[in-house]
Amino acid sequence: MGKLPTRFTTDWFTPHIRNWEKYLAEFKDNMNLNFLEIGSYERRSARWLLENILSDKSSTLTCINIFEPLQEEYTDVERSKFGFERAFEQNVSCAFPEQVYTFKGLSYQKLEELPENNYDFVYVDGSHITPITLEDAILSWWLLKSGSIVL
Repeated sequence: MGKLPTRFTTDWFTPHIRNWEKYLAEFKDNMNLNFLEIGSYERRSARWLLENILSDKSSTLTCINIFEPLQEEYTDVERSKFGFERAFEQNVSCAFPEQVYTFKGLSYQKLEELPENNYDFVYVDGSHITPITLEDAILSWWLLKSGSIVL
């Protein structure tokens, strides 16, 4: 499958690829995996997961993202990036339509809608405010299969 053009404005993910390759090696190319990403931003990490780990078409990635700023601490430039929902879709969903499920909204609300004991990997990268991040991690715990990884 040819890659569609991507639209990324930032790159916080690439420096971490070596660690992701190391810790996710056991999952590479396996069938029927379910991964969850809380906080997708431009979906650079989601795109990498789909291209490098979740390569079997039976594996899925569920993404939860708010797509709009809540906190006042965002700069005007950062706020403007939240309007790029179409770019987020182009970066992942269009290229992997059968493998990606997107939930738009607050993570604590959306996590309660997901099935328990369902995910092999959860990436908690939504809010960077400590109490919210902790809440995401706690709510994710019930969604994990035995032997899963949380990052």
